[in-house]
This record gives sequence, structure tokens and C-alpha cells, in this order.
Amino acid sequence: RFDASNPDIYYQTAQENLIKAIDEIESGAESAVVHNARADLDRYGGSNDVELIWGNEKMGLYHIGYRRGIDVVSNVLATIINGNIIRYSAPKRTVNISWNGYQAVLSLDMNGTDRTWLLTGWKDNEPDAISEVGTQSDATHDRPTFSRSGMGAGLRDILEPKNNSDNRLFQTQAEKKRIDDEYFAALDRGDIATAQKIVNAQALINGYSIGSDYQGAGTWVAPSNQYDSDE
Repeated sequence: RFDASNPDIYYQTAQENLIKAIDEIESGAESAVVHNARADLDRYGGSNDVELIWGNEKMGLYHIGYRRGIDVVSNVLATIINGNIIRYSAPKRTVNISWNGYQAVLSLDMNGTDRTWLLTGWKDNEPDAISEVGTQSDATHDRPTFSRSGMGAGLRDILEPKNNSDNRLFQTQAEKKRIDDEYFAALDRGDIATAQKIVNAQALINGYSIGSDYQGAGTWVAPSNQYDSDE
């Protein structure tokens, strides 16, 4: 198993693996695995490797791109490795990850196996924009166009620092790991009050009001329709 003790190295590896996986999808693969995408999914019974599936109109990259456009796809992909888990549904075995105004929903189960995969994602508080979907570079259309060949460039623009002194994303990962460790340590010692304070603080950081659409550990719920929901 990959050593996740150094969050900076772990993030760099996750970023490289995400780009490799998208390159495979762009080349025509129906699925590709982002190895060591996160260091916390195994705590919820899933795999820390995240599978990207081209999918269909109800799930996967095709679904996100067709409904919401290529910019949303790129940001949802970045959210997988950059974001914080804000919801967990034990019955549906899904987690919602939030980052920079976007959410990614991961399923922790695939046909009864502990395989984690990207189910759907969206930009917060924005309606769907139905786009055209292709498999090659598309000509100009009146509506937004989503194609396999356009994902990698947008993702690289989001992930790669503007200059070598920009360590913001690395610092974010290190801080996230520290918070996760504190949260699970509180649960291990039975300190539910401290664990809930950590959850509430992260909810506020991610733009959720306490007691409304963000719920505490053990009571998180996924969208009512895990295959097609924006909120």
C-alpha cells in the first residue's frame, strides 16, 4: 500500500495519476483508475483508488459532461483529489466531496465489490446545461460541447500551480490530513462532541450552514437520487 504519511508527496502522486487516467479516457478507454487518489476513502469502507468511467446519460463522465459541460467535468475531477468529504451515506455507500464550489459524488461499491468510482458531480447552485457530446474534437456549436478530447487540457490548467512558489494545494492537502486525523482520533476515543465540532467547522468552510443541508458524522445523507441530483 502506498505510504500516505507525507501529504505533499501523496498529493503529487494523486495529481499525476489523475492526469494519466484522463489521458487513457481521452484515448478511448471506457474506464481508468486513479491510483492513490485519496488517503481517506478506506475509512468509509471504500478503496483509495478511484475509477473513472466514461459511463452513460445516468452516470460517469459522459453524464456530467452532457448535463453540465466540460468545465464542470474538469473541476469535478480536481475535486476528487483536492476536496473534503462533506457527506457520507452508509445505506447507499456514497461520499460527497466538496472543493472550490464544486461537488464530486463517489460510489464506494461496484456490483458488490469495494471499488470506488466517480458517479456524478456538479457546480454548486447552478442548473444543468445540456451539451452536445462527441468522441473527437468538435466544431463550433450553438450549445456547449463535451468531448473526450477536451478533458485533459482543462484539468491541467486547474491542477498545475501558476508558478513554482505556489504551494497552496499542497498545504491544503497537509491541512486536510491533519483535520482528518483529529476527527478519527476523536471518534476512536469516543469524544463525539469534538468530532462534531470538527465536522461543523468543515461544513462552514465549505459553505454549508449548520443544521440545514450539511449533517454530522453518522447522519450524512447522499442526494435522494444518487444517479441524477445536483443538491
